[in-house]
Amino acid sequence: MTRTLFRAPDPGASDRFSDEDPSMPRPVNASGAPVSDPLGSLFIQVMRLLPKNSLSRAVGRLSDLPIPQPLRAAVLRTFAEQVGADLSEAELDLSAYATLNAFFTRRLRSGRRPVDQSAGSIVSPADSVVSEMGRIEHGVLTQTKGRSYKLEELLVDRNQVEPFLGGWYMTLYLSPKDYHRVHSPAPGALLGYRYEPGHLFPVNAMAVQHVDRLFCINERVSIFLDAFAPTGTAGRAKVGAYRGTPMAVIMVGATCVGRMTLAFDDLQTNQQPGRSRQVHYQDPRNIERFDELGTFNLGSTVVLLIGAEELTIPQAVRSGARVRVGQRLARL
Repeated sequence: MTRTLFRAPDPGASDRFSDEDPSMPRPVNASGAPVSDPLGSLFIQVMRLLPKNSLSRAVGRLSDLPIPQPLRAAVLRTFAEQVGADLSEAELDLSAYATLNAFFTRRLRSGRRPVDQSAGSIVSPADSVVSEMGRIEHGVLTQTKGRSYKLEELLVDRNQVEPFLGGWYMTLYLSPKDYHRVHSPAPGALLGYRYEPGHLFPVNAMAVQHVDRLFCINERVSIFLDAFAPTGTAGRAKVGAYRGTPMAVIMVGATCVGRMTLAFDDLQTNQQPGRSRQVHYQDPRNIERFDELGTFNLGSTVVLLIGAEELTIPQAVRSGARVRVGQRLARL
């Protein structure tokens, strides 16, 4: 089988949302190595000293404070202008969002995200920028040029690693302007999840370049899917015993992300004290492409793992490209 990442362009894939995005800049020299950034290094050193988890919980509480009705529209419009959020996509009028977090976790107005429903299509789970992508060679993923991390450290459980060896990964960065709900990239069976408490470093370009193994040390929730599993097998599947294509949607926390929540479980992250939680559903449920999986209460990153040796990936889907939830990222 061919192991080339970019095959012939997929003529059925739209690239209207795939323009280069400046929100994840990567300063590199002529040889492609990261440029020394003393200011960035100083910023990360300061972040190491701060009580990031406590600070994030405090920000979460502040974002849940009610905004007086007469001020809501003005406050939220000002916030949207500062971060670049598109108000025309919000499901409700601004006055209907009682808190900043309610606006931040807003649903989309109906029809604003067409979902690619073609056979074998794997769609983006979130509005985001593709910061890195490639094959998982020898169990290693690239964080950024010059930095990598191990799949085993990301997933923690060795039993969950093997299905993804030789497969693919895409790292998807959500900025404050983005829609912050996360959706299923494919139909199949929802097998379970693992919650791993950890630090809450930023996940922006500066942190990605300066914090070693960032996605392995930050708080995260790994959601396991048996994608494209044959109809009727959901109830007999379990993590590590796939009948379709193994997939994992990993929601990574960050500084000032007050919490992450799941659409199918009562988990709320960044609680004190944080404890690991691993859940395998005895009767995994069938899930459709674009079904909601979870929500970032403020912004962060998704790492998408696909346990398939060969994918057809549109040329428009590349590092630095902006993608929208429901847009095709690849096809089996």
